[in-house]
Amino acid sequence: MQTGYEATLQSLPEPLRSQMLNGDFKAGMQDSAWQVIPTAWIDAAMDRWTPEGKKGPMDSVGADVARGGSDKTTCAVRYGYWYDKVKTWPGSQTPTGAAAAGLIVSCTRDQAPVHVDALGVGGETVGHLESAGIQTVAVSGYDTKRCDIEHDKATGKLRFRNLRAMMFWRFRESLDPVTGNNVALPPDPELKADLCCAMWKLTPGGILIEQKEEIKKRIGRSPDKGDAVLYCSLVTPKRAKSRNKSMEYAEEWSPLDD
Repeated sequence: MQTGYEATLQSLPEPLRSQMLNGDFKAGMQDSAWQVIPTAWIDAAMDRWTPEGKKGPMDSVGADVARGGSDKTTCAVRYGYWYDKVKTWPGSQTPTGAAAAGLIVSCTRDQAPVHVDALGVGGETVGHLESAGIQTVAVSGYDTKRCDIEHDKATGKLRFRNLRAMMFWRFRESLDPVTGNNVALPPDPELKADLCCAMWKLTPGGILIEQKEEIKKRIGRSPDKGDAVLYCSLVTPKRAKSRNKSMEYAEEWSPLDD
């Protein structure tokens, strides 16, 4: 009690918390202790999903763009905390940013902001979407500026090394059965595998998520569906018309939160 050891154990993420605090070493037995999102939380989110769960206007779109090869271009859309089935196209169908932008536009409704991985062909896609008048947010997982003052919710002490770490951790928090938001994910074995595969570690600079390139080497493919859902989980206020009817872009955006 005097050393504060119990408080330290309480601050650990699951399943480490249950294992160390309660001696429940069956907790998370099927998962690595360093798996970012527990498999059981993803299963619960997929069990909650029903086709009738889509309500209200579309809030967000997330896209991961591929150019040729075995990777896929993927697009996820979100209505509140309900995610629709992820759409995919072979990378051969998106050889250019214009081609990818056309497919993404076909999935977009209700002036929902589109979040696109800005690396590679994604950068070209961002330009074409903006030219088409679509509110677009270029996402770079290596960005460190947007997570400078952010911390994890459980302890309020753990920081994030980059935007990729913050996206993963915020999505993890939204799935937490204790503090989460009753997220509903479409039942999809490939999406489940994508969301389960990422590992994390705690570094002096904060939480760091395994790089996508390392995941591809380990599982033999790109976690495209999972990435699209992560981008879709970001919350960006929809741009609104000003008094003179010109369009104004909202500058602030944040990961999925209450």
